[in-house]
Amino acid sequence: MTWGHNLKAEDKDKVLNLFSAISKVVEGDEDNLESCTNLTSCGPALISEMMKEFVDAAVRTGAIKPSLAEYLVKETIIGTAALLENGSLGFEDIIGRVAVRGGATEEGVKVFHAQLPSVCDEVLRSIMAKRLKVSGDISKML
Repeated sequence: MTWGHNLKAEDKDKVLNLFSAISKVVEGDEDNLESCTNLTSCGPALISEMMKEFVDAAVRTGAIKPSLAEYLVKETIIGTAALLENGSLGFEDIIGRVAVRGGATEEGVKVFHAQLPSVCDEVLRSIMAKRLKVSGDISKML
């Protein structure tokens, strides 16, 4: 949420209480609102797509059935989210504990380090470009 300069403290409290009843409220600057929106509104589909690709990759090995792969990926995501949510561990903590030096997970993390940043950059660029195009198309109609 962002706030106008003329907002009264009691009005802000009312709005915060209202929205806190249905979600987690994050306060920020209007300058980063678009980036926050890209992460949260698009995030569920993007993360689901990554999970689906992870499942599909496991299935392509021929060693696991799709239903089992999907179940394992879902449970892994739920468990990882729980570790992150309680605040005692961050992304790097979990990576460090699981991707031990010289281990198999470390090899996978190396692939992500090499390839995933450019993929994520391109995903966010494409989302922003589409938002700008739609915004321009709407303003032309007005």
